[in-house]
Amino acid sequence: MKSEVASPKPWKKELSVEVPADEVAPHREDALRSLQKRIQIDGFRKGKVPVSILRQRFGQALESDIAEDLAEIFYRKAVDENGLHPVAPAALKDVQYKEGEPLRFKAEIEVEPEIRPKDYEGIKVDRETWKITEEQIDRVIDDLRERNAEVKPSEAGAAVGDLVHGDIQALDASGVPIIGRKWNDRWIELGRPPLGDQVRDQLTGVTAGETRPFTVTEKTPDEKGKPRDEEKRYAIQVRAVHEKKLPAVDDAFAKKMGDFENVEAMRQGLRKILEADRDVHTRKQTLQRIADQIVRKNDFELPPSLVEYSFRRFFEEFEKQNPGVPEEEVRQRHLPMIVWNLKWRRIWAAIGSAEGITVTDEDAQAAIRRQIEARPSDEKRIQARFRNPSRMEELKDALLEEKVMDFLLEKSKIKEAVVTPPAAGPEGM
Repeated sequence: MKSEVASPKPWKKELSVEVPADEVAPHREDALRSLQKRIQIDGFRKGKVPVSILRQRFGQALESDIAEDLAEIFYRKAVDENGLHPVAPAALKDVQYKEGEPLRFKAEIEVEPEIRPKDYEGIKVDRETWKITEEQIDRVIDDLRERNAEVKPSEAGAAVGDLVHGDIQALDASGVPIIGRKWNDRWIELGRPPLGDQVRDQLTGVTAGETRPFTVTEKTPDEKGKPRDEEKRYAIQVRAVHEKKLPAVDDAFAKKMGDFENVEAMRQGLRKILEADRDVHTRKQTLQRIADQIVRKNDFELPPSLVEYSFRRFFEEFEKQNPGVPEEEVRQRHLPMIVWNLKWRRIWAAIGSAEGITVTDEDAQAAIRRQIEARPSDEKRIQARFRNPSRMEELKDALLEEKVMDFLLEKSKIKEAVVTPPAAGPEGM
């Protein structure tokens, strides 16, 4: 067998194959028997149709099927001989074959592009950080108070800070209920977003059993797709009003929140948590900026079938959480991120290979021990999880990426930049 490989694109190989007649002959008989087993004709048991009948009935079509089967056989051999690794089924074309003559065909193959990473050391990037303020700590304490508030039914009319529990019905411009637009068992805290700040004055004083209309301003697209404010009408049938009492910030509260000795110890403990969250946030942000620069310096084309396969998997999972979402909308919004992730995965792996960065079994076992130390009660479940070879490979892959990122972080030129702390704090705190 003779084969030649051309590379019109980094991800595309064009394979040309010619197989001498004497090399094809034994496989021709196998292909014919395989077709014989698959064809069924009235009057014969499946797989028992005589070859002579097949030739008489199907003629050239039979020869075409034999040629296709033979091309598949020798395609696989040619792929192995040339060390090719297709990422999708190949398109076989120009298949030429007659009994007693050589078999000729071509194949277009999508493969992983070869990546030789460059310019990944000395990346200049800002590392944003900020000082943890007393105001941030106050916000966390306020959130803890909200989570630990005492809620009890109230016979009085609803006041700011109270929770109104009921069923909400959408109304048209004339106040008539809109069929199919009703939401049961909803809670509104008067004075707090996302809804209670708009309806605070409208629902103040409402009591259980009362139905009260209210309006809210919502963003809706105009005829050009631009958002505009539109007033919408609703009515709430109140099931109950609940009074919310926030706990006092005292030493007893501090002990309940983390077994802190007193309020000051709690504040110091929260400061350390905020600092740790900040450091995680700034590390992720810095590494993302380094990765963005490296991808731009090492950009390449991906095999189209790989991109489409990755999108299909993403869309299937996305659709489970968002039934009915238009596929094209998801494609436009998320495909750039999918493509970026595919490229970055291949680039950092190539950097790891170029730098001789590896993950050993000892590294993996150490990572498993850290998981067990963090969650001792889950030890059996964790051990069972990583007895699965695929799970172990996923762990090693994650550890390798972490090692490569540590290497890139060490080799980058990082400038500290003190910024204003985010309004909500890192990680939503």
